[in-house]
Amino acid sequence: MFGRGPVFYFLMASILAVAVLACMVMVGRLVIPQQPVAAVSPRSDTEAASRAMTFSTPKDPSR
Repeated sequence: MFGRGPVFYFLMASILAVAVLACMVMVGRLVIPQQPVAAVSPRSDTEAASRAMTFSTPKDPSR
């Protein structure tokens, strides 16, 4: 049979290190809260929601 030389142990250590790093990244993404992409306005503010969707300026009531 083939003997387990230093190359085998290096490959096994590398594979184990990659697996541990991948697990740490996945756990970090689950634990650390992510910032929301965009702020959502309240449902009661329909005019602001309409402006946000159309990029229009607020209407001046004096005009």
